[in-house]
Amino acid sequence: MKLRHDERGISRLVSYMLTVGIAMILITGLLLAGSQLVADQRDRTTRSQLDVIGNQIAGSLEAADRIVRSTEAQPNELNITRSLPERAVDSLYSIEIRDEEIIVSETGAGAVSVVVPYRTETDVETGSVSGGKIVIEYDQVKDELVISNA
Repeated sequence: MKLRHDERGISRLVSYMLTVGIAMILITGLLLAGSQLVADQRDRTTRSQLDVIGNQIAGSLEAADRIVRSTEAQPNELNITRSLPERAVDSLYSIEIRDEEIIVSETGAGAVSVVVPYRTETDVETGSVSGGKIVIEYDQVKDELVISNA
């Protein structure tokens, strides 16, 4: 008779299942929130690194422009080499040169792009290059600065 009125076995099982269920819900919520936080941090880091790369190129273009304008006769040969990282946050990137702006874009899944303005009095040839070592040269015939991969 004592066994018929004893319900402790069921209550222990139910409380254990509830505890495991609540723990699973909490862990899943933390993992989802944490993964979004990591993705946001990766985007911010990528954007920051692409901005630095764009500013380095803009600075080099402006320095080349000052060199071209500072000589009374056009320089026979101007060659500025920049060693940029080949990857930004473990993704390849491309650099597009337009009129008065540089667009640095990640080519991976995130597709983050940064636009960096620059100012030169010497024309700059439009085009695109990939990350890594680049060379800025002065083309006397066209009277413009040209960027290419080294």
